[in-house]
Amino acid sequence: MGDGLEESEGVYTGKLSKWLAIEGNHFARGGNAEIYCVVNEGDRSTTRALKLFARDIDSPSRVRFQSEIDIVEATNDIQGCMSLIDHGYHNGRPFYVMPFYKNGTIDIKYRDRDRDTDCIELILGDFLSVASTVSDLHSRRLAVRDIKPKNILIDDDGIPVLADFGLSLWSTAEESERLTISNEAVGSQGYRPPEWANRYPDPDHTPGDIWSLGRTLWALLADSHAPANFETLGGEGDHLNRFIQRDLANVIQGILTSCTAQNPRDRPSVLELKDLITKAQEQIVLLKAPLVETELDEVIKSLSAQIPYSAIVLNQDLQRSEAHIKVAQVDAASDVVLEHLRACASRLNESEFSRLGRFRTIARGHGHRTWRRRQHKKRVFSKNDRWHRGGILRFDPSKELQVMKRINYSVFEVSVGILESGPYYCAAYYRDQTGPTETFIDFVETKSIVTTITSKLPQLDQFIANHFISGIAKYL
Repeated sequence: MGDGLEESEGVYTGKLSKWLAIEGNHFARGGNAEIYCVVNEGDRSTTRALKLFARDIDSPSRVRFQSEIDIVEATNDIQGCMSLIDHGYHNGRPFYVMPFYKNGTIDIKYRDRDRDTDCIELILGDFLSVASTVSDLHSRRLAVRDIKPKNILIDDDGIPVLADFGLSLWSTAEESERLTISNEAVGSQGYRPPEWANRYPDPDHTPGDIWSLGRTLWALLADSHAPANFETLGGEGDHLNRFIQRDLANVIQGILTSCTAQNPRDRPSVLELKDLITKAQEQIVLLKAPLVETELDEVIKSLSAQIPYSAIVLNQDLQRSEAHIKVAQVDAASDVVLEHLRACASRLNESEFSRLGRFRTIARGHGHRTWRRRQHKKRVFSKNDRWHRGGILRFDPSKELQVMKRINYSVFEVSVGILESGPYYCAAYYRDQTGPTETFIDFVETKSIVTTITSKLPQLDQFIANHFISGIAKYL
């Protein structure tokens, strides 16, 4: 036909309309289906996509394809899900009609772009949108079971849309309704979790979607296909700091590690994942923002004003001076703490406090292949029950201060680690030669210790200001 339509070869009669195939219309093939470009017989101005079952009519796969149509129709009201426009049969084979997404898939949207802070923010925003859609699906007890970048389309407004529900499964389905043959792998290589490799004793497959989401986010951030293995993300070969700048990787890597935990029970729920992503977004915004004056800065300024008039300073003016990956997460969190303590030491050494002595930082537990065990002096922890890394902000007083006030040192120590019982923790305390005086303990029930520690830096500043700096100032 002159208008480019081959009605005699491609006319599909649905429940609502007739759909006419466009010449040269075939553009994709899936495991069980062919996808064509079509237009409505009554309105040829808008192109749609038609997915047609492409195997024998009597094939067992037809039941699965019909189930896919039912699922797409049942989720039509969920924002971020591909919508069903019409469906029917063509020569005995089921088909359904959906929007045509000319912008392609989410990996195309970010392909070959510099992974700078702005790009990472956009990726996390789109990923949070996808996670929200999955959250709505999980609330209805539907596991998607094939989440990957190729199955996330981009609509005309640039919003991601979850597509392809051919492997999706209701948690409430009877065993007879489970359409995957025993010992048949589900999902796509690199995105399916280890528990899907063979059989599925647990009818709830939603934790497997979390694995797939973690692998999908990794692929978008690394601009690469997910590794074709069943390993937890975060090792030397796939740590995010190989693909994006280190401070951004530190914020996000823990989320990917928790999503790809080997034990499905150790993965976050989709609601927890949304919360982790939101916190990561907040931390990235802070990385972009200029430094603001904190309570620590205000205390430094206030107390520094007293130092030039101190008897010590007047005298001084005369005489001058899944286990290895969890370890990596704690190392990264410890690096965040150390970097922050170094910045604190630098600010203090540039203030009037430098006339009383010098501030320096010391790494605690770094440089050892195995972690040291130790017992907290105040016995907050039971004997030998924790692994730890961390850092120390130490004040070494001048000789004059040592002689006049009999002070040898003051220390603010932060420990980050994992209890043998499982959770992460953060502990901080201030002490001088008289022993520990103030202690801050926080057992962190979190899946991402780096993100959590980054969010707690203002609390550490407050603790430094109220105890460490004020403890030194009492000798003025």
